[in-house]
Amino acid sequence: MKTGPIIFNTEMVNALLDGRKTVTRRPPKKEVTYSEHGGFCCDGYIFGLGFSPDSTMNNFVKSKHALCQVGDLLYVRETFRLFNHSDECGCSDHCFCPPSGTPLYFATHNDGESKWKPSIHMPRKFSRLTLKVTDVRIERLHDITEDQAKNEGCFISNVDEFHKPASPSYIRSFKFLWDSIYKNWLDNPYIWVIEFDVINQNIDDYIKSLPSK
Repeated sequence: MKTGPIIFNTEMVNALLDGRKTVTRRPPKKEVTYSEHGGFCCDGYIFGLGFSPDSTMNNFVKSKHALCQVGDLLYVRETFRLFNHSDECGCSDHCFCPPSGTPLYFATHNDGESKWKPSIHMPRKFSRLTLKVTDVRIERLHDITEDQAKNEGCFISNVDEFHKPASPSYIRSFKFLWDSIYKNWLDNPYIWVIEFDVINQNIDDYIKSLPSK
């Protein structure tokens, strides 16, 4: 089991908290292509054909190029700040304010005034959400299904790219989300699909709670 960080924006953090998000799609660090003669290719390496499409994919999924493996733990980085008791507490008595240094999260504590730190700067010790990876695969971006788009945490969309009424679609909503970040939906690249269970606990607290072997 390995551990590592994963960044989510505020919309997706709320989807994790609400139980609406159990999968994420991420671009590979280096371009992935596919050859009918050699299987998946990346960074000058060919990972070989298997006896089935799944085994061909597993040849690549088990390589160092995969973002993670089944059983790994990912700690969520999100926009945050630390509470400053001396500056923010105006209580005279019976104070219920948290101690200085307590992490507050933009997704659930946005007051419209405070200065927030970008998610990329969140230390592991302040993360409140842990993802336990249950499946890792590689597929074309356009292979996403309605159920998978819903599990991405997207709300159903009733408008098209021209903001005109259209049939309800989770995929369309996911397309808008993807293009707002990566801007390459039309390229239909190979991407990583990571499914997970959401654990509402700091990663190290969760690891400490596991039974010793």
